[in-house]
Amino acid sequence: MTQKTTLFPADPRKISEVVMTESGITVEEFIAVVRYGAKLTFSTSYEEKVVRVRGIIERFLQENRRIYGVTT
Repeated sequence: MTQKTTLFPADPRKISEVVMTESGITVEEFIAVVRYGAKLTFSTSYEEKVVRVRGIIERFLQENRRIYGVTT
């Protein structure tokens, strides 16, 4: 995941919505979500990626494969 950079970081208290994308989120956006309750949404492409990966995990579970962090 690459980190977004800005010349002047945003004040996390003033961020009301954060969109998760393939390029990730900034530290300020993370703080806005976890500390100040900013709404977190997924971009369409990021949501498609999550669905695709979930399908792989579901298939591995059906095959009784070990998945680090899921079955261990």
